[in-house]
Amino acid sequence: MLDALKNIMNLVSSESANLSGANVNGYKKKESFLSSSGDSLGSVGNDTFTRTDFSQGSLTPTSESSSLAIQGNGFFVLFSETATNNGTEQKLYFSRDGNFSFDQNGYLVNKDGLYVASLDQNGKLNKMDKKTFDGKGTPTDKFHFSANGILFNDSENAKEGKRLALASFANPQGLIASEKGGGVFVSSTSAGKALIDYPDRNNLGLVRDQSLEQSNASTVDSLANLGILQRFFPSTAAALKVSLSANDDLNNLIR
Repeated sequence: MLDALKNIMNLVSSESANLSGANVNGYKKKESFLSSSGDSLGSVGNDTFTRTDFSQGSLTPTSESSSLAIQGNGFFVLFSETATNNGTEQKLYFSRDGNFSFDQNGYLVNKDGLYVASLDQNGKLNKMDKKTFDGKGTPTDKFHFSANGILFNDSENAKEGKRLALASFANPQGLIASEKGGGVFVSSTSAGKALIDYPDRNNLGLVRDQSLEQSNASTVDSLANLGILQRFFPSTAAALKVSLSANDDLNNLIR
């Protein structure tokens, strides 16, 4: 019975997270399952496991050229920087949420100030800005992104600039929700090594500017599922109370 209550609480936790994430760009819904069959959610012996559904969310248009969406399986590569004795250390994050903007220093960042990574020809990750290959460009310049992730500076006659980095994983289920919340993940050993490349390579997908990917979680579905789970909880709790009482009576008889 304790296991049954635990299972129900795990299911409630997943649906509550989905409810919170239903309006978060790029959020990927949690799916919890019972690992063995039974007559009801409260069946003794069942256990729950949770996976993340990384399926594509719908894309909606925006008026901002810095709003980006991925059509495909890739993740945007984000990073923070920390000064060390050996220079600067990058901590990598991965997300489908492309609600980006340029900060006061001219770098493309997400809402938490994480830098959006570009990838140079040597495989190095850099901060994305509006500068062209010849070093021209200012933070106020107009721009657009191509489908293969190249920034074109429209104020400099559409000259080519840096190119976005995307990442994929052999096992995306191994990604871990980061301290940044929402749809921002960090890697783990079980996810496998990140394959980082340009959009349109290695099945990473294409980039659409002036677009955002919506959450693939549904408010309506989560509310309905929570309603069902709410009906199971009282009966399971009552059964647990009866079971505990019976155990107490048996123990008293033995004494």
